Amino acid sequence: MIDPAMDSDSTKARLEQATGLLDNFNTVQDEIEILSETELSSSERATFEDRYYSAIENAHRYTKASKQINTEPSSNVGLSHHQLHSVSNTRFPNIELPKFHGEYEKWGQFRDMFLALVDRDPTLDNVKKFYYLMSCLKGEAARVIENMEVTGENYDHAWQLLKSRYENSTVIIKNHVRELVEMPSVTRDPHSLRKLTDDLQKHLRSLTSLGEPVTQWSTLLIYLITKKLDPSSEKSWEEHVISRQIESPGIDDLIKFLNARCQLLEAISREKSDNPQAEHRIHRLTTRNL
Repeated sequence: MIDPAMDSDSTKARLEQATGLLDNFNTVQDEIEILSETELSSSERATFEDRYYSAIENAHRYTKASKQINTEPSSNVGLSHHQLHSVSNTRFPNIELPKFHGEYEKWGQFRDMFLALVDRDPTLDNVKKFYYLMSCLKGEAARVIENMEVTGENYDHAWQLLKSRYENSTVIIKNHVRELVEMPSVTRDPHSLRKLTDDLQKHLRSLTSLGEPVTQWSTLLIYLITKKLDPSSEKSWEEHVISRQIESPGIDDLIKFLNARCQLLEAISREKSDNPQAEHRIHRLTTRNL
């Protein structure tokens, strides 16, 4: 493919050389006619002149168009070469690969992230995928495949071993339920209530995705969780149910209350040090929203 810039320079040089061609043609042709005692017809001279000026005009048009191509972006060809180069050299933040220590309840998250970041990457062969997998596994999970030789064929075997070990819905459900039961009680620290609320929602989402009828456990879950609240939060929950006349509160009602309660305590924590009256003022403004 011809470089437009180089071809344009060549055309300019030839234009400079062609400036006196017509005069040279007429001079030489006159001499030929004198020597041969013949005369070139006027139509033939006109044809030559037409072709000459047409060639000169086309050459000037070409060099002008080449200059525009090299100095202006084209709206008809999408991204310019410079833009494509910039896009191809865009650097995104490195994504840290997930770590898995063998917790059954965390297997699903690890599996999905590893498949997206490593397993489905077409630029990686199985040996590299195996090395990445080994770097992600820690503790008990690493011991599942520690004696396997790192080869392309063994990558699939290693992945199947991990799936057969940790992709056990019965064990995963049991571990989520255990985590719910063993969640620590809340202190007056607002971070403590926030952690309980976030952990509660995380485990319930996981149990729901595994097909467990979580909404049917509302009475049991509400009793279990409210007994882990600090006395003030537990009292606020009881007042909330009575004031809203909620006859049969569900787990969604409790989660909504806990999120609002977290926002209240976090707001108080931020304002309390600067304004001693902030706790009472914020409480009056936000209690009605609980």
